[in-house]
Amino acid sequence: MFDALPWRALACLALAALIACGDDPSPAEPEDPCEASSPITMGQTVSGQLAGDDCQGSIGAYMDRWQFDLGSETSVRIDLSSTSFDAYLELRQANGVMVAENDDAGSLNSRIITTLPAGSYVIVARSLGPDQIGAYQLSMTEGPDCRPVGELTIGSTATGTISADDCVFEWGIESIDNWTLTLSEPTDLRIELTSVAFDEVLLIRDPLGDILWIADGFGPLGFARAELVVPAGTWTLVALAANPDGGGSYELSVGLRPPCTPGTQVVLGETFNGTIDLDDCLFQSWAPSDSLELTLAVETPLDFILKSGDMVASFVVVDQSGREVLWGWPDYLTRTARVGATLGAGTYALYAFADGFPFSGTYQLTVSEIICEPPTPIVVGTSETGRL
Repeated sequence: MFDALPWRALACLALAALIACGDDPSPAEPEDPCEASSPITMGQTVSGQLAGDDCQGSIGAYMDRWQFDLGSETSVRIDLSSTSFDAYLELRQANGVMVAENDDAGSLNSRIITTLPAGSYVIVARSLGPDQIGAYQLSMTEGPDCRPVGELTIGSTATGTISADDCVFEWGIESIDNWTLTLSEPTDLRIELTSVAFDEVLLIRDPLGDILWIADGFGPLGFARAELVVPAGTWTLVALAANPDGGGSYELSVGLRPPCTPGTQVVLGETFNGTIDLDDCLFQSWAPSDSLELTLAVETPLDFILKSGDMVASFVVVDQSGREVLWGWPDYLTRTARVGATLGAGTYALYAFADGFPFSGTYQLTVSEIICEPPTPIVVGTSETGRL
């Protein structure tokens, strides 16, 4: 009976049969480059190429996606290197949630070292800037154990030891220990890392692994200290031995930052003898300081003199609104800071500190009212003698 059907009907029947069998004659949709991923396994190094037809992110950076699965909790190290572009690594859960990211690991290459629970993950290998293309190498190996060695609380001091077998800092080859700190509310903290065995560096990482704060040695022979308001959440405190072949024992403490509340009242015309030590509050989070209070009933012209035989003395005067109204910078030869200024009626805080190492020592502060005598008359054609 098909002989009786015109050729157009036969064509329609053939098309209907194809559709009924599940075959779509239309061309296949091209795969979305931002959804495509290639597999990578533990211990594997792969070569890739960022090209102009790859997925581009919001900043215009080209990227490739690599997927892997973990059957159990595993410490991993991921390295991305390229001689063609500034490499940038992202590690995400399969649902897109960011786990960790890294820009430079001691160079323009990138590295992530972390411990991951069982699950599926995606590595995003991309360039730091827009429109950068070229070849790269991506490797994934079992990493050193970077799980936290313990949990800290406010008021606690922990002891630890850094060795060559510990976790490695992703920017270089230094060994580190990780500690966790959980805060229920923003807290003004003083965190200190001390060791007699190595050059201390203290890092604070946010819940995503990004570095919030880096504190290096507190003076050439000092320790590492961070003073800042840390938001609520679970944070990682990193004890790092700056010398690559170094290591040894250390102490890591967490406490509340001493408040820089003005204390002793400055008496005009009298000399105040004070001492600055490393446990004092930090003015603007960097210099140990003494905080004094200055109260003026009326607008007054003043002469400020700060001297020290132990350190290069400096001071700053802050009004009740927190505005810095006067700086006393030192003369490095005499180690003296002196300045004259007229201040209005009110209460002020005066912070005395050392402008550089050493950060501690004794000092003498004198604040006096400047009294200008009435001008002495002089007759034209005569000479007068005086003394400053």
